[in-house]
Amino acid sequence: MNNLITVSALNRYVKSTFDENKLLSDLYVKGEISNFVNHYRSGHFYFSLKDKDAAVKSVMFSSYGALLRFMPENGMSVIAHGYVSLYEKTGEYQFYVNDMQPDGLGSLNLAYEQLKNKLYEEGLFDENHKKPLPKYPENIAVVTASGAAALQDIIYVLGKNYPVARLRVYPALVQGEKAAQTIVKALKYIERENLCDLIILARGGGSLEDLWAFNEEKVVRAVYNCKVPIITGVGHETDYTLVDFAADYRGATPSAAAAAAGRNIEEICFELESYNVRIKRNLKEKLSFYQLGMENYTEKYLTSLIKNRISKEDEFLKSSAKSLTKNINLYIKNKENQLINTAKIFESLNPLNVLTRGYTVTTNEKGNLSDVNVGDIITTVSDKFVIKSKVEKVSRQKDL
Repeated sequence: MNNLITVSALNRYVKSTFDENKLLSDLYVKGEISNFVNHYRSGHFYFSLKDKDAAVKSVMFSSYGALLRFMPENGMSVIAHGYVSLYEKTGEYQFYVNDMQPDGLGSLNLAYEQLKNKLYEEGLFDENHKKPLPKYPENIAVVTASGAAALQDIIYVLGKNYPVARLRVYPALVQGEKAAQTIVKALKYIERENLCDLIILARGGGSLEDLWAFNEEKVVRAVYNCKVPIITGVGHETDYTLVDFAADYRGATPSAAAAAAGRNIEEICFELESYNVRIKRNLKEKLSFYQLGMENYTEKYLTSLIKNRISKEDEFLKSSAKSLTKNINLYIKNKENQLINTAKIFESLNPLNVLTRGYTVTTNEKGNLSDVNVGDIITTVSDKFVIKSKVEKVSRQKDL
């Protein structure tokens, strides 16, 4: 048994055989992706590449997967580059992929469509979310490369059409790996400083790869979330980037974006002149109306107005005097009745009224009989006589 070896040794030997084979170390394999798994922790892609007759297990480590412009999916036909080796632990050979391109459709185009569909489903392109552009913006921010032709076009168009606005330029990279980061930073700075009421995001034309910064997800989300209205002017008329769908208004070119930022000054002047003519016409009509009214106020007409007014006031005074006299008479009559009733009450309370019924009233010189002595002169009053008498004897009630 000279050829007896362990499983580990066998797998190690076979792996070395794969690794030393130059043909297997640099392969392009065309196939359809199946059983695709994006491992949530490691970020590695695990899948199989298959055709109608066979399949091979494949893996793409996260360091390579992060460089892809698109996300692999089941059923997608791709051309994958990599090498074949053996996974010693299981004894299975695998295709280790380090690059991948869609078969028949460029990776950028596929990435564009994938992200477009994703953001559309999230509502980032919803028309109801778009903000109205200010009619007369005072401060306009321009985010583009400093010194670029796009910036010069914008300055020229705004200077010609809408020179009343103050232009603020916020330079940003518009191409390359760091472009998306600088664009997002510029948009957030403008929003935070609150110095502008409109933003133009622009760059000149180029290939899909040149314009790719404007298809980056973080740039599209920054445009969507920005509270300041944004006009895009990216590329040529036929170029549509994803920021165009998220922006509040798309200009076909940087010049078109600048034209949409503010109304043409000549149109504004024409409109103001039109308002001026209408105001003058209305004032003239009002003046003619009041002049015609003043002509009707002749001396005869004014005299008639005064006489009518005096006549009305005279009738009012007479009516008021009549009503006042009536009210006074009613008041006096009411007071007379109250006086008569009061007199009757006092009359009924007069003690002398009892004399008519046969009673008398006797008083001494002091007007009362609280103290009477022998020899006092007293007066007795009846309803017919007044009798003066001299007291000869006084008896107390208790002595009777």
